[in-house]
Amino acid sequence: MGGEILRCQGIGHDPPVDVVGQGHPRKMERRRENVAQSNRIESRTRLSAAADGFRFFAVIEAFAGNERVFAKEWDRTVPRDLV
Repeated sequence: MGGEILRCQGIGHDPPVDVVGQGHPRKMERRRENVAQSNRIESRTRLSAAADGFRFFAVIEAFAGNERVFAKEWDRTVPRDLV
Protein backbone atom coordinates (compact mmCIF):
# COMPACT_ATOMS: atom_id res chain seq x y z
CA MET A 1 0.00 0.00 0.00
CA GLY A 2 1.26 3.48 -0.66
CA GLY A 3 1.18 6.02 -3.38
CA GLU A 4 -1.26 8.48 -4.70
CA ILE A 5 -4.38 8.12 -6.80
CA LEU A 6 -5.52 11.06 -8.93
CA ARG A 7 -8.62 10.96 -11.06
CA CYS A 8 -9.99 13.73 -13.27
CA GLN A 9 -13.17 13.61 -15.25
CA GLY A 10 -15.44 15.95 -17.10
CA ILE A 11 -19.13 15.19 -16.80
CA GLY A 12 -21.33 16.11 -19.75
CA HIS A 13 -23.83 18.27 -17.92
CA ASP A 14 -25.11 21.62 -19.13
CA PRO A 15 -23.14 23.56 -17.94
CA PRO A 16 -20.21 21.14 -17.72
CA VAL A 17 -19.08 19.87 -14.30
CA ASP A 18 -15.44 19.00 -13.69
CA VAL A 19 -14.44 16.61 -10.91
CA VAL A 20 -10.98 15.95 -9.50
CA GLY A 21 -10.39 13.27 -6.87
CA GLN A 22 -7.30 12.17 -5.01
CA GLY A 23 -6.50 9.46 -2.46
CA HIS A 24 -3.55 8.92 -0.13
CA PRO A 25 -3.25 5.52 1.54
CA ARG A 26 -0.37 5.27 4.04
CA LYS A 27 0.64 2.17 5.99
CA MET A 28 3.02 2.05 8.96
CA GLU A 29 4.18 -1.00 10.85
CA ARG A 30 6.15 -1.38 14.07
CA ARG A 31 7.39 -4.36 16.00
CA ARG A 32 7.22 -4.75 19.75
CA GLU A 33 8.37 -7.97 21.37
CA ASN A 34 8.23 -9.75 18.00
CA VAL A 35 4.61 -8.72 17.43
CA ALA A 36 3.91 -6.53 14.42
CA GLN A 37 1.25 -3.84 14.67
CA SER A 38 0.03 -2.40 11.42
CA ASN A 39 -1.52 1.07 11.34
CA ARG A 40 -2.77 2.95 8.33
CA ILE A 41 -4.24 6.31 7.43
CA GLU A 42 -6.39 6.83 4.37
CA SER A 43 -7.52 10.17 3.02
CA ARG A 44 -9.65 10.97 -0.01
CA THR A 45 -10.61 14.32 -1.47
CA ARG A 46 -12.91 15.35 -4.28
CA LEU A 47 -13.35 18.82 -5.76
CA SER A 48 -16.03 19.57 -8.31
CA ALA A 49 -16.77 22.79 -10.15
CA ALA A 50 -20.08 23.80 -11.71
CA ALA A 51 -21.38 27.08 -13.09
CA ASP A 52 -22.73 28.22 -9.71
CA GLY A 53 -20.06 26.96 -7.30
CA PHE A 54 -17.37 24.62 -6.07
CA ARG A 55 -17.92 21.57 -3.88
CA PHE A 56 -15.18 20.11 -1.70
CA PHE A 57 -15.54 16.70 -0.07
CA ALA A 58 -12.86 14.99 2.06
CA VAL A 59 -12.59 11.93 4.29
CA ILE A 60 -9.80 10.85 6.62
CA GLU A 61 -9.74 7.47 8.37
CA ALA A 62 -7.23 5.88 10.76
CA PHE A 63 -6.96 2.13 11.37
CA ALA A 64 -5.17 0.08 14.03
CA GLY A 65 -4.89 -3.31 12.37
CA ASN A 66 -8.27 -3.74 10.69
CA GLU A 67 -10.17 -1.70 13.28
CA ARG A 68 -11.16 1.84 12.31
CA VAL A 69 -10.24 4.05 15.28
CA PHE A 70 -10.95 7.51 13.80
CA ALA A 71 -12.92 9.00 10.92
CA LYS A 72 -13.93 12.50 9.87
CA GLU A 73 -15.69 13.91 6.80
CA TRP A 74 -15.92 17.39 5.34
CA ASP A 75 -18.46 18.47 2.73
CA ARG A 76 -18.42 22.14 1.79
CA THR A 77 -19.96 24.18 -1.01
CA VAL A 78 -18.50 27.55 -1.98
CA PRO A 79 -20.32 29.92 -4.38
CA ARG A 80 -18.35 30.89 -7.46
CA ASP A 81 -18.87 34.60 -6.85
CA LEU A 82 -17.83 35.60 -10.39
CA VAL A 83 -14.74 33.33 -10.41
